[in-house]
Amino acid sequence: MSLLTTAPATPALNRRALMIGGAAAAGAAAIGAYGWKRFDLRSRLLNPFTAQNFQLEPVSGVQLANGDQAPGFSAGDLTGHVTVLNFWASWCPPCIGEHPHLVAMAKDKRLRIFGANYKDDAAAAAWFLAERGNPYQAVGADTHGFVSRAFGARGVPWTYVVDRAGQVAFTLPGPIDETNVRTVLLPAIEKILAA
Repeated sequence: MSLLTTAPATPALNRRALMIGGAAAAGAAAIGAYGWKRFDLRSRLLNPFTAQNFQLEPVSGVQLANGDQAPGFSAGDLTGHVTVLNFWASWCPPCIGEHPHLVAMAKDKRLRIFGANYKDDAAAAAWFLAERGNPYQAVGADTHGFVSRAFGARGVPWTYVVDRAGQVAFTLPGPIDETNVRTVLLPAIEKILAA
């Protein structure tokens, strides 16, 4: 009859196992943190808003043409008027290119243009609009991208036309340009205004 015995673990093996386990846990945490930020998991998994229920606070320092602080806005503010809702950021090169088209559209008093400032610094957003002109009647801070995600935007710029009932009637992914403003966006707005 033989007795099976195991040798007691040596302190070196225990330290090595702890170091390997600790390195694996740190690596998994780093990959998880990278994925959380890179793939925008926070706004995908923990989004407290829907397109019918949201509130965006004003972007500090953004002024209207009369010098007043631009207000933020909520889902309720999108009813009663035809509204162009533009998701934009000061760090976004295509947003710079589309901005003159928004400024031109703002001259049409039949509609309103609201801006949702996407994951941006308030001072940079205020400078952007002070330098280029503010086409927006309201500018809300979508700091974590929750509202853009609720609307289905996958980046900036992204533009929606919201009808008088507060429903999205038209979507334009990507920047407004010379061609699509004439052939797609303005005709869609005219159709929605006529409804």
